[in-house]
Amino acid sequence: MLYKKEFMKTIFKSLNIQLTKKQSESQSTNLLIIKNRDGSPRWICNSNAKEPLFLKFYSLSTFRAMLFAFAIKLIFKLRLQKKIFKTKTVYYKNNSRRSIINISNTNWALFTGTVGPNNKLLVFEKNQTETSFYKIANTTKSISLIENERNTLEKLSKQSPKKFTIPTSKMLQEKVLKLQDISAHGKRNTTFIKAHQNALSEIYAGTSQEIDIYKVPVYNETIQKLEHLEQTTDQRIPKGLVKKLRLLADTIQNNKIIVGLSHGDFTPWNMYLKNNSLAIYDWELSRQKIPVGFDAFHFIIQQGILVDRNPWKKIKQGINNSITPELFSLWSKNNHDTIEEYLKMYLLINTVSHLQLYAEQSSWHTQVYWLLHTWNDAISECVGHTESHRGLLILDTFDFLYHKNYAAIKFPNSAPNKLSEYSDIDLSIEKKDLNIILDYLKHHSLTIHTQVVKKSFMASVQVFLNDDSLLSLDLIWKFKRKSIVMLNAKKIIKKSCKNSFGVKQMRLIDKVRYIGLFYGLNNAKIPSKYKAYEQLLATKNNTLDNILYCNYLDDDTKKERLVNHLKNKQENKHFNRIANSYHYVIDSLKQFFTSKGIIITFSGVDGAGKSTVIENIKLEVEKKLRKQVVVIRHRPSLLPILSVWTKGKEKAKQDVINKLPRQGTNTSMLSSLLRFTYYYTDYLFGQFYIYFKYVLRGKVVLYDRYYFDFINDSRRSNIQLPKSISKLGYKFLLKPDINAFLYADAEVILSRKKELNKETIKSLTNDYLTLFKKFDSKSSKRYIAIENINLKNTVDIIMTEVTSKIA
Repeated sequence: MLYKKEFMKTIFKSLNIQLTKKQSESQSTNLLIIKNRDGSPRWICNSNAKEPLFLKFYSLSTFRAMLFAFAIKLIFKLRLQKKIFKTKTVYYKNNSRRSIINISNTNWALFTGTVGPNNKLLVFEKNQTETSFYKIANTTKSISLIENERNTLEKLSKQSPKKFTIPTSKMLQEKVLKLQDISAHGKRNTTFIKAHQNALSEIYAGTSQEIDIYKVPVYNETIQKLEHLEQTTDQRIPKGLVKKLRLLADTIQNNKIIVGLSHGDFTPWNMYLKNNSLAIYDWELSRQKIPVGFDAFHFIIQQGILVDRNPWKKIKQGINNSITPELFSLWSKNNHDTIEEYLKMYLLINTVSHLQLYAEQSSWHTQVYWLLHTWNDAISECVGHTESHRGLLILDTFDFLYHKNYAAIKFPNSAPNKLSEYSDIDLSIEKKDLNIILDYLKHHSLTIHTQVVKKSFMASVQVFLNDDSLLSLDLIWKFKRKSIVMLNAKKIIKKSCKNSFGVKQMRLIDKVRYIGLFYGLNNAKIPSKYKAYEQLLATKNNTLDNILYCNYLDDDTKKERLVNHLKNKQENKHFNRIANSYHYVIDSLKQFFTSKGIIITFSGVDGAGKSTVIENIKLEVEKKLRKQVVVIRHRPSLLPILSVWTKGKEKAKQDVINKLPRQGTNTSMLSSLLRFTYYYTDYLFGQFYIYFKYVLRGKVVLYDRYYFDFINDSRRSNIQLPKSISKLGYKFLLKPDINAFLYADAEVILSRKKELNKETIKSLTNDYLTLFKKFDSKSSKRYIAIENINLKNTVDIIMTEVTSKIA
């Protein structure tokens, strides 16, 4: 914004000073003007001022702020201010009887205030006898604010507070409030300490009362504002946040609450600490009948967001450390209300109030986004007891991205938090936003741990959440398949459009091309659910769309034709081709060394339900954890079963299928030892084959039965040996990460399969329980016994173990 004379006239008119162009009828003075980033005046003072009095309006709560203040003071000390800052000669008519200050003097400074409906000018004046502030209202709302401050200060002064001090005040005119400067010999304190506790305790002692929540004015106003926000068409208001505010409102169950006087903006920059007592000013937002604790929460949260830039996790810890149950019990009159319930009310009231205020502003400053992101996180934690953490994080993530450039890939036009638990989220983003997004996900209050695999063109992220759920995201800044660039991500992001849920999606035609390219370059058929998209390509004339159209029709179009077309694109030619190939090789090597899988074994008698559980675990691991799964029966099988050598592969396989278990007749110790040695050799050498082929490549291996059968049920393999021999052999094997023994009551087992008698089932079950208990007590690996009655419970228990291992 350019410097404008009219703006200056408006400012000084508020001071009852009339600027003029007629030099003969006026006085003149030189002003020093320090501007905002947009070019508008921020601070104004007389150019001959010997000290930077405008720093009275500046908070020194961060090292950067203190460094800035030191630099300003040094500039004034060296008398360099006129050379560094803009100066302006102004002419004005002398009307000292009505003007608030004499601008020819050097003892004043002016702050133009924060843009918005609450805007007011702030003037600081330093005389020999006193120092004062003047608040000059510029809007109807700001007039009511300074009137409110005056009334509150009058009421407080009559109560003669002992634990804190307040400024004396005087209303000079309808729009001008004069306030005593109470900062002398005081210092800022950014930590909520005893002095703050004492001040609020004294305020509540004189003003608190118990009241029905539905009779609390601010609560009813908040619900009305929330209803308005739910209907707003303002695209800047995060939709997920509004949805969660309704959920938060529904969780507040208190009928009776304790309310009292609230300062309204109880923050480190509105008070000074003097002799272990607070000097508190700026009471314009004060209000009666506000839930107790509001000011304490506000102090800690605002400092944490705006100054310390802490995530909600750390801010919440600060609240727990500063507001003890004993202190809150004092404020709430021992009526058994919890801090959590009042924190919910604070977040609801404060967030809704500010969202309405922001909706009235034409432009938002950066701090607005800081506040929104943290409030969003805090509210998710509050409603996380009843809502899916995965759904909440999805809402929060899209709200976080709301004002960034991105495009969701193949995202359904439905509520983001209702996305299937088996669906991941693919987003095309700008690479510069990657670390910002990763940091947000890592520090979210619902996050336990994040795993990130970075490649040259994308990052795969898995977020493990507090309720044991999982969210997987692919953050893509370049569309590639191996070394081939498929589409221009920047163009796709630029042309993205918001759906009715506020999610920015890639255009439908871009989605159709992406699907065609993805399956075409993988030499796979396009799924039937996407077939209808072929009509969008039927009328296109470009070569790529023609090739893709054929792929949608399942013509005999070869992958080579698609590859050859893409290789002729600039992003895949010459030096780009070399760079793409190099990055592909590096990505492949990196994946080999950074991605590690796990081995899970399932044991149990026939009828324990192993096959069904394995099938479900396979689905969960593939869909939720996005890991490839390999299912192996009993052993590595580098060596075939012994009967293959005598009967042939097919006949031996058929005999195994037709024959009931434990029907072998071998009783020879020598024969058993030879059979055991043969199969043990398979385990001993095959384990390395499995480890290098699958585990090191990040795959999850599921064993349907494992070596434990040789220990507890060797008869199943037609072996008769002492358990001590097979137990000794286990010591030399690599231990699987998770070992699950599934069991059930013998009657339940027999209702499923009648392959074993009741006594055998009981005996084998007891042997396995004893063995697993012993192994689990002596190993870092997991040996768990699960009574497999409820399939979902069984799968949940195993998936919890799997998730913790992978995380």
